[in-house]
Amino acid sequence: MKLYVSILIFCLLSVIFAGCEETPETDEETIDQTAESPETKVQTDAEAYVMFIDTTEWLIGSSLYYTNEVGGSEQVFFWMDDNKQIKKMEENYSVGEGATLQSKLYYYKDGFKYVTKEYFEKFINDTTPVCVERVSYYDQGKPVVTKERESPYQENLDKEAFKIVDPHDLDEERAMNVLNQQGEFETTYQGYVKDGHMTFILVGPNTKDGYVSSLAVQYFTPLVNKLIQREVEMIGTPLNVEFTTTRSDLGFEFQALLSVSQLGE
Repeated sequence: MKLYVSILIFCLLSVIFAGCEETPETDEETIDQTAESPETKVQTDAEAYVMFIDTTEWLIGSSLYYTNEVGGSEQVFFWMDDNKQIKKMEENYSVGEGATLQSKLYYYKDGFKYVTKEYFEKFINDTTPVCVERVSYYDQGKPVVTKERESPYQENLDKEAFKIVDPHDLDEERAMNVLNQQGEFETTYQGYVKDGHMTFILVGPNTKDGYVSSLAVQYFTPLVNKLIQREVEMIGTPLNVEFTTTRSDLGFEFQALLSVSQLGE
């Protein structure tokens, strides 16, 4: 993606009055036209770090893929080093069926949030949708510079210029809840479904209309059989699940349940 960095150029104008000699410039009077403003330097250094993160090979993982009854979806990807330190996190979500897929990206440096990027949709006068890109730069986890640009169409965002706005701190609590299967993304048993020869265990918060994730059963362990045979009784049981994302011979991508255990037992 292209990011436009604003560079302020100061021009020194010489005014010559008739009958007077031009006064030579001294070192003190010379303006350094190549100097970056502090605001620009923050962006330049941060974007160089973003490029480094995006072009380096890291260990990659993801959360469960969640959906809800109105067609909303939620999933988080993360990139980490060999020491299991997260370098980048990406939250992808939609608010309903047919809605634009929106995203939040977090870049970390020395354990602190360093750069965040958001791509989201807002409405003008409650009727006209506008696509927004918002980028924030941080110092020790605190936002110092934020810039935004807007376009009626997401594919045209790169053609628009950024404008500086008030510093914005992008909260990562929701993304961490998705990764850690907490809050509205906790994994309690919510039943099972069959699709052809495959059986899927459903997990999610034990609330009405909450987010749900489906996992294809690979092994019918005693606990899996218990969940299926005593479905109504077991609804709401807290579970710990391990999974991997795989693809069938027909090209269908799904989450395969590797193991499941009952929390507290």
